[in-house]
Amino acid sequence: MKLKSVEISNFRNIKHATYNLERINLLTGPNQIGKTNTILAVYWVITDFLMDGSSDYASFKPLTDTKKEVSVELTFDEFTLKKTFAEHWTKTRGSSETVMTGHDTTYWINGTKVAVTAAKKEISNRFGVDKFDSGAFDLLRGIIDPYYFGKTCDWKTLRAFIISLCGDVSNEDIFNSDPSLLPIKERLQVDKFDTGKTSKYFKQQLKTVIDGITENNGKIAGLDEIKDASEDDLKHAEEEIARLKSNINDLKNGKGNINIIDELNKQLQEAKLSVRELQANDRDQYATDNKEITEKITAKQNEINASNKKTFDIQSEELAPVDRKLADLKADLNKETANQMRNEGYREKLYAQYDKLDSWVAPEGTKCPHCGGILNQDYIDSAIADHQKQVDECVSEGKKAAAEIENSKIKVADIEKQIDEIKRNRNDAENRFNVEKSHTEILRKELVELQSQVKTEKPSEATQLAMEKVEHLNEQIRNEYLKQSSDEDSIKDAVREIESQMIPFQQTLDAHAAFRLNQSKIVELKKDIESSLKEQIQYEQKLQLIEKFIQTKLRMFEKNISSVFGSHMKFTLIQDNIKEGSWNEVCIPMIIDKNTPFLDGSGSEQIITGIYFAECVKKKLGIPDLPFIFDECDKLDSKHLAEINTNSQILSTIVDDQNYTDINMISKGE
Repeated sequence: MKLKSVEISNFRNIKHATYNLERINLLTGPNQIGKTNTILAVYWVITDFLMDGSSDYASFKPLTDTKKEVSVELTFDEFTLKKTFAEHWTKTRGSSETVMTGHDTTYWINGTKVAVTAAKKEISNRFGVDKFDSGAFDLLRGIIDPYYFGKTCDWKTLRAFIISLCGDVSNEDIFNSDPSLLPIKERLQVDKFDTGKTSKYFKQQLKTVIDGITENNGKIAGLDEIKDASEDDLKHAEEEIARLKSNINDLKNGKGNINIIDELNKQLQEAKLSVRELQANDRDQYATDNKEITEKITAKQNEINASNKKTFDIQSEELAPVDRKLADLKADLNKETANQMRNEGYREKLYAQYDKLDSWVAPEGTKCPHCGGILNQDYIDSAIADHQKQVDECVSEGKKAAAEIENSKIKVADIEKQIDEIKRNRNDAENRFNVEKSHTEILRKELVELQSQVKTEKPSEATQLAMEKVEHLNEQIRNEYLKQSSDEDSIKDAVREIESQMIPFQQTLDAHAAFRLNQSKIVELKKDIESSLKEQIQYEQKLQLIEKFIQTKLRMFEKNISSVFGSHMKFTLIQDNIKEGSWNEVCIPMIIDKNTPFLDGSGSEQIITGIYFAECVKKKLGIPDLPFIFDECDKLDSKHLAEINTNSQILSTIVDDQNYTDINMISKGE
């Protein structure tokens, strides 16, 4: 849509002005004569705002007489739009005096007065922006003001608009794009997809697991200090307790011939000794029969222990330190990249400052009418010296900035090289870790197979006969005790004596029972450690998946943005938060074809970028061309002006304090 002409009356310091417009329209002239007020008047009629985003309409009133009506009329190729602003004066009741009670804003469309709300609605309709819900983002201002999206609009409003325009990245989209992230989905849902909170949760769980492994290893070391009684001591203790219990039972049931009982006890001890010897022979034979398979089992267990140690060493000594080093290097890389971008922006500002200094012209001298000498030579010399000092400082600062940029590039390259090298080493360590884990599982299966081949220990025929003889002698002794006298006191004393004899033998059995209990605890603790090692790996992998989740969201955002803005312009919508292991919402538009933030770009770069942004938005939403309205077009030299890729009209200003004493309109058609 083309703006053909503008007529302004009583707008600030503009009494009356009329302009016919072409495609490019530049208002030139000295400061303080109405150039900016002219484009501000047009901007106000179209957007109902000042260019800084405020609504200070009272500042529009004429400087000479504030009671005069402000009037601005725009003639487009399809309709006319007029807007007025005036003080509202009312005569108070019971008084002949009038007082100002407010202001009136009035619209005319095609010569017909229209209510304010209806007028704004029709303006949006005619300009093609009423079909889109852009939230708090002022779409009309966004497509006519190159500075609006990058300066005036706050980043949260811009971010919401960019996401609405380009398409949001949902959490489901991320999981669908990379199913390997599914193991962390449930935890992220619990934490409402706060990756910082989820990362902290996994780190706490990992610490708990590692602390548990350390504690269990300590318990195992303590339990291993408790030793078992020998097999012979156990056998002897069992036999003696059995014999003494039998004696107590016999005493309680009667007293036999003491001499016969002593003889039988002597025979019993000899028979038991024979049993122990035969059992020892049986064990030797059992050991001989199972020697080969036992040696294989021991060797296989040693292999498993060695393999477990390798996986633990790789995890604790290689993978964990590498991951910590990678996190530190990434933080350094982000810091150095930001430093480089900051210095590049500062260098661009120095270039602009140098260009301005380079175009400086020394003040002219005033000649003496009598002698012809220069009267203000000292002033001229001082001005030249001061200018040269500014030039020298600008050049010096430029060299420092360039040195800092080069230094940052070297550091960035070095850090990226370190990261690549560490990742290669980590891949090697991770491959060795996985290979060793697989090897351990194979060894465990082989151990189970070997254990199934162990022969069961059984007493020999001779041992069985000897045991039967012991049982027969015990029976004889019990029968003899039945013949003993039932003197109650003597029996009680004898029982107490026998019970005291049982104490050391019972202590031996109790120690053996405690040892076996400890061994079963050690087995359970080792199972817990093995399970914990698996948990440790799982939590470490999940921490890596958190970072992968964040990076995937970054890439998907960038892809959506490039679908609208192409490869020339980028928006940073989320940033890594290395310290928290999460990400922060931001909205940092970049200068087109550069990685320079919009606010750090030069004036010409900001204007060109703002127009490119508007053109992409118009293309995406199918909005017709409207004039671009902005101040200080002198930031654009002829080269940059020619680079602006738009078919829209341009309405701007250029300061010229030397060639003009009044506003002059420079227009250029297609």
